[in-house]
Parts: sequence; structure tokens; C-alpha cells
Amino acid sequence: MRPFRIHSGLALLMLVLLLAISHGIIQTTLFHERDVRATSALAKGLTTRELSLSLNARNIKLDPAHRLDSIKAINTVYTEWQQMQTQIDTGTYSSNPQVQESVQVAIPHYLILDTTFGVILNKDSGPSAVDIDRELLIILAHDTPYLSAMDQASSTLNTDVEAYVRRVQWIEGATFLLSLTVLAYGSLFAVRPALKELNALLAQQQEHLPANVTPFPTKERTHAD
Repeated sequence: MRPFRIHSGLALLMLVLLLAISHGIIQTTLFHERDVRATSALAKGLTTRELSLSLNARNIKLDPAHRLDSIKAINTVYTEWQQMQTQIDTGTYSSNPQVQESVQVAIPHYLILDTTFGVILNKDSGPSAVDIDRELLIILAHDTPYLSAMDQASSTLNTDVEAYVRRVQWIEGATFLLSLTVLAYGSLFAVRPALKELNALLAQQQEHLPANVTPFPTKERTHAD
């Protein structure tokens, strides 16, 4: 029975190591996938908020009667936009060089837009409150390249998320196939020889039994006449 113990122990050890390693790889992959997904959502949020800022800045000029509503909207979104941009600037947003390049392209435009929206907010009263032609021209010149860069970063991050998901699926499939292989190994080199040895042992014991004795006696059934 020694080979049975060796092979069964080896099969069990291989299965445990396989499951432990695959679990660790999957958890690490899922951690990165969640981080990249959150950063992608952050980049997408930056583009929507910048669009809101630009539209409300235009409304100040186009609809002076509702200027205060536009200023209020800008003030609210402006703070969120600044906080989100700080998060993506200071965070380890991605190891993908394309994402890093897109964010670096967006930063100079962000700095100019940030200053410009701040100037508009400082004009929320007085005769120059709707005189923002210069600021609107600056916004028009910089919001398109900013949005393009952030959209590119978000798109690349989404591609990375899909790649992480496919990697997890591949690891799960590979783990399943390898587990079947280990089980087949255990069946071929441990269980099957053990059963063969057990049958041989039973046959040997049966040979030493008296001829009128069966190895597994059964109780005879009686029938009433």
C-alpha cells in the first residue's frame, strides 16, 4: 500500500498547491481590475463634469437672466472636478503607458481651464459678470483637447479592465483543467493500483478458505409450504 500513499499524498499536495496558487493569482488580478475600473470611472467623471462646466459657462453669456443659476452650477461642479482631477494626478492610475501619456497630455489643459473657471466664478457680480468672451474663447480652445485626452485614458482603462476579466476567466479555466489532470493522475497511479492490490489480496485470502466456506456468507431464505 506504500505506492498508494505516496501517489495519493502527491496528488493531494499538487491539488492544494494548484488551488492556493490560482486563488492568489485571481485575487491579485481582481484587485488590479477593481483599481483600474475605479480609475476609468474617475476619468469618465472628469469629462462629464468638464462638459457641464463649459455648458454652464456658455449659458452665462447666452442666458444672462439665469446667470446666477449657471454660476451656482459651476461652483458646485467646479469643486468636484478639482477633487477628482487631484485624485487622478496623485494616484497610481495605471501602469499602462498609454494611460499615463493621455493623463499627462490632459494636465496642461486642465490647469488653464481650472484658472479660467476660477476667473468666471470671481465675476459673479458687477457689470462684468456676463463679459466673459475672453474666458469662453480660452475654454473653447482647451476643453476639446482635454476631453479627448481623458476620453482616451478612459477608453484604454476600459480595455485594461476587459483584459483583466479575460485573464481571470482563463485562470479559472486552466485551474479546472489542471485539477482534472491531478485527479486523473491520482486515479491512475493511486486509486487504480490500490484497488488492484486489494482485489489481489481478497483473491489470495479466498484461496486459503475451505471449499465449503464462502467469503461472504448469505442467509438462506426459507419459504413456507
